Amino acid sequence: MDLGEREQRARTLLYELKHLPRYLEWLLVHDRRRLLLIKVDEITWLEAQGNYVRIYHDRGSHLIRESLGAIESHLDPKRFLRIHRSVVVGLKRIVELRPSQHSDYRVLLDNGTQLIWSRTYRASLEKAVNHKP
Repeated sequence: MDLGEREQRARTLLYELKHLPRYLEWLLVHDRRRLLLIKVDEITWLEAQGNYVRIYHDRGSHLIRESLGAIESHLDPKRFLRIHRSVVVGLKRIVELRPSQHSDYRVLLDNGTQLIWSRTYRASLEKAVNHKP
């Protein structure tokens, strides 16, 4: 391989690295007169509440003025999944799924929280379990 080919491969690699998806590792949350850093790994689930999102995490919960879709777009889809039009959950926090009525699932999280996984988002379950892109 000559110098020109190596340069081209290096440029291609740099381009690919620049365009890899980058996901949030931390969230900065305003809480009264202080700012809190919440590690994304600590997030259990997120719930849309009108024009706000409540973030449930290991140390409590906080309300932020942001849409659920906007936050979800910055979360790694291998770690977070929308299970309802108003709920995104951390996959590693799911302990058990129980069939419920109307093809929904009752989701039990590691902290005892129970959520509903609606049938509308059932394909996302199959995608997550089968690891399909």
